[in-house]
Amino acid sequence: MPSSDPRKDMSTTVLVPGTESGQSGEYAVSVMSQENASTISDIMSNRSVLNDLWSQAEPVVKAFLLASLPQSCDADDVLQEVALEVSRRFEDYDPNRPFPPWALWIAKIKTADFFRRTYRDRHLLVGDALEPLAEAACRASLKLQDQSDALDECLKGLSSKNRKLIKLRYRDACSPAEIADEMETTSGTVRVLLHRIRSALGRCIESRMQQEGQK
Repeated sequence: MPSSDPRKDMSTTVLVPGTESGQSGEYAVSVMSQENASTISDIMSNRSVLNDLWSQAEPVVKAFLLASLPQSCDADDVLQEVALEVSRRFEDYDPNRPFPPWALWIAKIKTADFFRRTYRDRHLLVGDALEPLAEAACRASLKLQDQSDALDECLKGLSSKNRKLIKLRYRDACSPAEIADEMETTSGTVRVLLHRIRSALGRCIESRMQQEGQK
């Protein structure tokens, strides 16, 4: 029986280069419905969101693991376990809540698992010991996020010339000499301007953080 939804009957023939049966050129290898293509698109979109969120949370999770585990190599191993578990359970994450605390919750579970595997003959109150470290890491994460938000607002207040200087130096990783060539000035002038901009941004961020703290 034909599908009631005409979109499900629409398909896309995929052509790829190859040498099937000794022939060169392009040939049809598969047919993908638009519904499946949409599903793949959704998966790729979720993966992109996950990558962005994980890049924000990873430094906080790593700091927590380094403070919790005996050796840095242990922290590296457990960090990989956390990353895999975060990916596996990403559909359970509530996007209306901060991501780092959720990732830290998984990190606590994986850290407890590590101690149980490694010290099976000892009675350890792992959960009680890890909670203060996780709370400290979470507070640090939220503070970093507040500072990042304040920096974004402060950057908007810079002149277009100063924003270009910051972009060239810190996003494009250009040297003062390269920036000087780009902006037709001297490297000494670039260094002085960058110092002034950093100082102004520092004062702006501090002011905004104080304002947020008073709310």
